Amino acid sequence: MLEGTFWLCPAASDKTSSWRYSRNVLLPALPMDTTWSFIIDSSLMEWNYGEYEGLTPQQIQAKRPNWLIFRDGCPGGETPRQVATRVDQVVARARAADGDVALFAHGHVLRVL
Repeated sequence: MLEGTFWLCPAASDKTSSWRYSRNVLLPALPMDTTWSFIIDSSLMEWNYGEYEGLTPQQIQAKRPNWLIFRDGCPGGETPRQVATRVDQVVARARAADGDVALFAHGHVLRVL
């Protein structure tokens, strides 16, 4: 039985997919007598890609050979340390929660978790 708190990325721009997915997957699975809540947490927002927003890894590497997001970050966006700090805050809040916690977010930020 699913009980507890479900932490989601904020519903903003194309990031609404996490909200729709979690709502469509979780709500039908939750019994009516289950205690639960949803928290929209901006700390789960996907990596800020800055100047690389909308580019594929191949397009970025054509400009910057050997680029890796987890090492190099994104100019005009976030560094790996900034994302890790943000995600560490989520982990601390999840550990302090009373009950189970499910986190819904996006690719790169989930890999940092």
